[in-house]
Amino acid sequence: MDCTNIRLDRYSGEPLHIQLAGQLRRCILDTGSCRISRLPSERSLCGTLNLNRATVHRAYETLINDGIVTSGPNRQLAVVPQARRLLAGAFPSIGVLLPEPFSVYTERNNGSALRYLKGIFDRAAELACSVFMLQIPAPGTPEAEVKSFIDSNFHKLIGIIHLGGRENPVDTPLETVFRCTRLPQIFISGTSQLPHIGSVYSDFTAAGKELAQALLECSCRKVGIVYAGSGNDNPGTFDYSVHRRHLIMGRIFEEAGLEIAPEWTFSSASGRPLEEKVLGLVDAGKPLPDAFWCGNDAYAMELCTILKKRGIRIPEDVKLAGFDGILKDGFLATVEQQFKTIGAGAVELLLEHFEHGISDLNRVRTVEAVFVPGKSLQKIRSL
Repeated sequence: MDCTNIRLDRYSGEPLHIQLAGQLRRCILDTGSCRISRLPSERSLCGTLNLNRATVHRAYETLINDGIVTSGPNRQLAVVPQARRLLAGAFPSIGVLLPEPFSVYTERNNGSALRYLKGIFDRAAELACSVFMLQIPAPGTPEAEVKSFIDSNFHKLIGIIHLGGRENPVDTPLETVFRCTRLPQIFISGTSQLPHIGSVYSDFTAAGKELAQALLECSCRKVGIVYAGSGNDNPGTFDYSVHRRHLIMGRIFEEAGLEIAPEWTFSSASGRPLEEKVLGLVDAGKPLPDAFWCGNDAYAMELCTILKKRGIRIPEDVKLAGFDGILKDGFLATVEQQFKTIGAGAVELLLEHFEHGISDLNRVRTVEAVFVPGKSLQKIRSL
């Protein structure tokens, strides 16, 4: 244990052994991913802090009586495995960090944000945890203000769940939060290159294979892909899984024997608006693929509307599938993410990291997506 940060006020009316016990509790609670298994010997701590033996002994006795440490052979003091949870109290607090104002974030994320939050709040309540929502300071905020934000809020928390990063190439506030190793941090629907940060995201491999098989059963052979995002975010900090989604689905389609139509594969977030791109290709006489897969349900329904303007019918002329499972009207075939389960999993993983630390074995948790058939993939009977 690093005892150099222990501060005692020898002029305070509070007895030194009570101050020391409190400081030792803080040291155990603030260990981050580094686990403290044993406390220094009484003699060692006396020398480090210039205290008499009786003061250190009484402080250690307090921790033993509180069930935080146990006395073993040769009077060695071991920190109990559940010490951090005990020190956090009956209702430990989890911070949910928003990259932007709540209303902006929820409107921009097509309903997925609220589903994540339902999972977070419901599972936290089941595990007797409180949840605080915090908006990280804007990019460009002076470093002193960012430090004040962290000092004012993070000491009340046992960990942080990130609901997304930001696309700014320089984001000092977010980078400063990332460097805060005292608290466990979990990313939802993304990964980080930083080894002390965990992730919970959707595994859609099996659902994607089911979708590919459904396309084959509808006699589809060529697929166009309209994907979300430009993929230009900085993967060194926060890499959204949505930016790799089209690559993974493309491989799944090709492995199933489907062909990707290159002229009908493009990002909806770069260059010309989606309607202009699609109608430009249609008017130029480019043959349509047998089916389209879109990186989210919103793009799929937008594409459906655009094609109808040229008399192209779904599913009669072109099959259509999306991703996310936000819509529940039975029309759109989609790969449905289990948003609530992902949110709940983030709470569970954060508590695991808080109580037991992070390792290669528990850094990442995945939640399987589900293929949902819809009328947009319906087989058309020949007359």
